[in-house]
Amino acid sequence: MNSMEFPYGYTWTMSEWAERQRQQSREFLVNLSLALLLVFAVMAGLFESVRQAIGLMTSRKLHNCCKQRTYRMGGKGKRR
Repeated sequence: MNSMEFPYGYTWTMSEWAERQRQQSREFLVNLSLALLLVFAVMAGLFESVRQAIGLMTSRKLHNCCKQRTYRMGGKGKRR
């Protein structure tokens, strides 16, 4: 786009688009953090134990991580 010639008074720039992307990324991270905090608070309230809530939230993350790694290495989930 830099090599194109535009009519007088017209310009092209990515700065507005890039700034919008940064803003949306920030909003997404804030929303994700608030959602995880809310899920944690509900779990801690239901189980009446902060330790159990932390354990469940971290074990689920580790489960997904290990499941994906096993699938990529050709373990479970591979069709024969």
